[in-house]
Amino acid sequence: MRNNQKTPQHRVYPAILVIKNSLSFYVLLGFLCLFSRPLFGQIDSLEQQLVNLPENTQKVDVLNELSYLYHNNDIEQTFAYANEALALTNRLNYIKGKAYALHNLCIANSIEGNSQLAMELNDKVIPLADSIKAYQLLVNAYRAKGIIQNKASNPAKAIQFFQKSFDLAQQENYSSGIIMACFSLGNAYLELDKFEQARDYYKLAITTAKPIKSKTDLAWGNRCIAYTYYQEENYGRAEMFFEKALKIAREVNDKRSLAFALSDFASHHLKMGKKELAEQYLLESIQIIQSVGDNEGTVQNLRDLAKLYLETDRPDKAIEICNQALALNKKNNISNLQLNLLGFLSAAYAQKQDYKTAYDINHLLQSKKDSLDYKSKLKLTAELEEKYQSKKKEAENALLRAEQQHQVAIIEQQQSINIFLAIVAILLGLLGYMAFNAYRRKRQNNLFLEEKVAERTQELQSTNIQLVQSNEELARFAYVASHDLREPLRNITNFTQLLQKQLQSTQQEEALQSMDIIHKNTAHMNKLIIDTLEFTNLSTVESTKMPVDLNQTLKNIEPSISTILVKNNAHIELLKPLPIVQANDSLLFSVFKNLIENGIIYNESSAPIIKIDHIIKGKEYIFSVTDNGLVVYA
Repeated sequence: MRNNQKTPQHRVYPAILVIKNSLSFYVLLGFLCLFSRPLFGQIDSLEQQLVNLPENTQKVDVLNELSYLYHNNDIEQTFAYANEALALTNRLNYIKGKAYALHNLCIANSIEGNSQLAMELNDKVIPLADSIKAYQLLVNAYRAKGIIQNKASNPAKAIQFFQKSFDLAQQENYSSGIIMACFSLGNAYLELDKFEQARDYYKLAITTAKPIKSKTDLAWGNRCIAYTYYQEENYGRAEMFFEKALKIAREVNDKRSLAFALSDFASHHLKMGKKELAEQYLLESIQIIQSVGDNEGTVQNLRDLAKLYLETDRPDKAIEICNQALALNKKNNISNLQLNLLGFLSAAYAQKQDYKTAYDINHLLQSKKDSLDYKSKLKLTAELEEKYQSKKKEAENALLRAEQQHQVAIIEQQQSINIFLAIVAILLGLLGYMAFNAYRRKRQNNLFLEEKVAERTQELQSTNIQLVQSNEELARFAYVASHDLREPLRNITNFTQLLQKQLQSTQQEEALQSMDIIHKNTAHMNKLIIDTLEFTNLSTVESTKMPVDLNQTLKNIEPSISTILVKNNAHIELLKPLPIVQANDSLLFSVFKNLIENGIIYNESSAPIIKIDHIIKGKEYIFSVTDNGLVVYA
């Protein structure tokens, strides 16, 4: 929680701004719509009223209400009013005011991305609200607990708390609580890809909001329904609800609702290929979300803007935005956003052909991913330990309850003290004996498992040593074999060249052509041997890639299979010029040569025709080699 006691300032009306289009918007949606009804006229009235109020419980209530009303438009004001209210409640010992102040600070910290502190504050709110029967606050506190679980990727736990909030809100006929619980349940089911269930809750939220004329909730509801259709790729329906949500958000001037609506519309236009409109909406959304102090939302929007600049070949812009977002994310330290931004930054430098910088950033990205995986494993271990301790405690409690029930039964039967003590002594003796036996069995099992683990570890170490030796021997064999094979090839090449020189004076064209074919094939075989040697080198991560003109590759193939072409009366037909690709020339030569030979050899036609074509799909080339028999794709 912030310690700065900033003096609340009167509201400023900044220009309309912009926010994110993250696929995980429904996680942030929770805290952003705890009530989502800031009325500016109400804020002005309360601020005027605050000036003349003495330091009493009424002033605390006004400060808390102002703090909440500002959370969608100026997060600094939310912190300032909540801190002032909390300080005053401590002096007045006003429990209700303290609970609401802590709740507002919980909302503000969650919006800023400080989930851990938000969770700690919320855990303080629940017992306070329960002690004074503040059911409406309790509804929001349970929902806040679910939102924190959802942000921690625990949707099943989140749904339990959301359902508890929903049931309590219905019990108290608390319309705002019902609406917000519906939004949260819808978000949780949306994260589980249960779109129909999510829509049902969003529709129930809209139905509940209409009688109380809550336009902000109507905007959120339409936006959420739009997103379910967007996820199902029903873009027509999605656009209809997005437009409705944006229109309502502009009418009520709720900056956070407007920012998220703009961000969603930007995402939609980007998907539809309308990149200029997407950029316009994103820039507007970023301006708005910055004005309310939502750092996490700003970082997410900047990330999406960087992605847009990458897709529109503006790497310098993408680098600038990524660096800005990374600097801002240091405050929140949200790992997944940092990984996204580092990935885009590496791609931007690669797009600029600054491959060294791109590689360095990608190396940093991989190290952070490894670190994150390690932290996840530690977290899982802690959760398992917590579950174990919980089960153990439940078992102990069950044992104690059983013993108490037994004692009650003994008393009800009016047995003598001596018999009662004897029974208790016998039970304790049995329990001790059972515990001792269990301990002894557990110790024996542990010793047995330790021996097995040691044996298995030794076997694995021995196997690993043998595998390393085998790989080294294989590499040496391949190296020697490759060098031995190249020596006779050199002789064939040299004598072929010598024969060509001798035959040039005799004008024997056919013999010269044959010599040329021999020369090309020996050169190709030499290259294959070199590539084989490269594959056997265990320190090589991937085959050497270079620009390969596939048209030239096909020209090189034809002489090597000329005998098959003539013998089978076959010919190769190139439907359109082939592209230049980054690949291994020898591998592609072998692939196309084998496909063409198969198309000729296994073709029953008297005149086989081999057709070669390709199509472009995204950033990939798909090649086809067809004949007037079978069809084979490469």
